[in-house]
Amino acid sequence: MKLQIIIIAGGLATRLGTLTSNKPKSLIDINGDPFIIHQLRYLKNQGFKNVHLCLGFLADQIITILKNFNYLDLNITYSLDGDNQLGTGGALKNALDKCEDYFFVQYGDSYLPINYSKVYDFFIVNKRQSNILTIYENNSMYDKSNVIYTENKIFKYDKNLNSSEMNFIDYGLSLLKKEEIIPILNNNISDLSEVYKILINENKMIPYIVKERFYEIGKPEGIADMKKYIERLL
Repeated sequence: MKLQIIIIAGGLATRLGTLTSNKPKSLIDINGDPFIIHQLRYLKNQGFKNVHLCLGFLADQIITILKNFNYLDLNITYSLDGDNQLGTGGALKNALDKCEDYFFVQYGDSYLPINYSKVYDFFIVNKRQSNILTIYENNSMYDKSNVIYTENKIFKYDKNLNSSEMNFIDYGLSLLKKEEIIPILNNNISDLSEVYKILINENKMIPYIVKERFYEIGKPEGIADMKKYIERLL
């Protein structure tokens, strides 16, 4: 795939306790390989060539590991948070000079078994409507739902709102237009979800419904699910 993908992987992973006290979440062992290797292998199989990693906590460990997996044959570039955590929004702003005009964004703790090309095709068909947010009918099964979706439209998106009407969740993948997020990020927004809220409120972001569940390693139960999923693939 010609399009670039940005992976935001700079968090402290405080919910995992001692498991990530001296290594970044992306390097958690999943059936013999660091999580990020499983993630990148899948992206390569989806046709991606250009990957940009936004790193923070113990970034040097990730960079060292990836140098040892050079057979992935990916063009990987990096931007670093520095001494302070920038948040997902701040990390993306910090990487903007390395971002192409259109690009995917994915979180560093998410494994998304979907067809990325179909999301891109949907974007091309709906280009005038701009940015894409993938959503999944979660019904708070795998994490707290945060999207109210109705009649082919995201009616409301809010990670901090508890509502029985929220039956969908942000799947963890978006396709963004650089020119439309620059003005928002210039307001020093630290959380990428706030960017999405603004785009949705301005009718500049539309949903893409995903049918396959996501996997994430932000919690111990998520790691267990991820390991079981990889076992089934072997």
